[in-house]
Amino acid sequence: MADLLASVLDAHGGLDAWRSVEGITAAVTMGGPFWRRKGWPTPTVEYTIDIDPGGCTPSFPRSPHRMSPSGSTAIGERVELLRQAPFASRLDPRRSFDGLTAESSWDDPLRLGYFIGYAMWNYLTTPLLFTYPGVTSRELPDRRVEVTFPPSVATHTPTQVFYFDGDFRLTRIDYAVAVNGNSLAAHFTSECRTFDGLAIPTRREVFRRSPDGAPEIRVITVDIHDVVVPAGSRVIHSVA
Repeated sequence: MADLLASVLDAHGGLDAWRSVEGITAAVTMGGPFWRRKGWPTPTVEYTIDIDPGGCTPSFPRSPHRMSPSGSTAIGERVELLRQAPFASRLDPRRSFDGLTAESSWDDPLRLGYFIGYAMWNYLTTPLLFTYPGVTSRELPDRRVEVTFPPSVATHTPTQVFYFDGDFRLTRIDYAVAVNGNSLAAHFTSECRTFDGLAIPTRREVFRRSPDGAPEIRVITVDIHDVVVPAGSRVIHSVA
């Protein structure tokens, strides 16, 4: 497994490059029928997110164009919604999903902020995320890796399967979404681009997955339009 993990890290820019990053800022658009199903009437979510690769601290410093979370900040196990000052907050936001099913509405913007925050933090820190304390992995056939995350890592579900192509670039993730009634998902990544040496997929499509692994209906799209990577005192803009 060590050799495969090393190859995956090298294919995405190398462990040294990832560990030198102090922060990542990404301009993101999310679409798909999932958001309407969760009670948000507009078809897209547009925002800029800042993350700290060294810890689960995603934030939304600038207002999205079409839909909340406007000024939402998701930090570890605390979520706040901000205007000029905090007006709503929740400790242990994960527990607010207890008892909800895949059909339940997320009319509470704190739930939306928490979901988008931890999801994008996961996506923008992969594959560095595999090296975090307590994360374990085992190699499966066909360049697949089963990764198990400890409770300290906010993620979709503790155990996920990551797929890599012949160049060891990420192409797919299979998981269940615990905060959405453990619904099964097949998550495809493509259009990988390099930002200051870090290879990051800029297109993601999430499908509802059947128990046999087949993707069914596309429910979420994620497009990353730009990434800024401050490395030390430098700020490097995206390279197409």
